Order: sequence, then C-alpha cells, then structure tokens
Amino acid sequence: MFGESQKNCHIRIYRDAPHGWLNDTIPGRYRKEAAKDAWSVMMAFLKKSFAGGWDKDRIACVFENDYSAKYDFSKNVRME
Repeated sequence: MFGESQKNCHIRIYRDAPHGWLNDTIPGRYRKEAAKDAWSVMMAFLKKSFAGGWDKDRIACVFENDYSAKYDFSKNVRME
C-alpha cells in the first residue's frame, strides 16, 4: 500500500478533528493540542529524513488513526 511510492511516511488521524482542524483562523475547528502534536510529529519526521536517519534499503510507513467506528463520512461536505 504505502510502499508503492517507495517513500517513507507517517500519517496520523486525530480524534474528533474536523476538516480544517489545523487552521487557527477558523474558530470552532482549530484543535490546539492536536496541532501542537502534529507539528512535533512532522518536525521529528523531517529531522530524521534530512539527517539520513532512514535505512536506504527499507521503507518505513506509519499509519495511526483514532476515529469512531460509527463516524458518518457523508457529513463531510464542502461549504462554499
């Protein structure tokens, strides 16, 4: 799945985080603690990437998620 692109990756889906949760200019959507954590995860990934911390003969992909099994994805509509 992730190895098809032959790139390392780290994907995390945050609990109860709606679309736009990282944008601090959208009151009601912004999730401060998740944003701080996401920034930390991203910086650690980039530091490892640019410091040559990956084994060149391996692909490392991490996928983490925390969402309800009853989540209704049909409610995700674009508001224009």
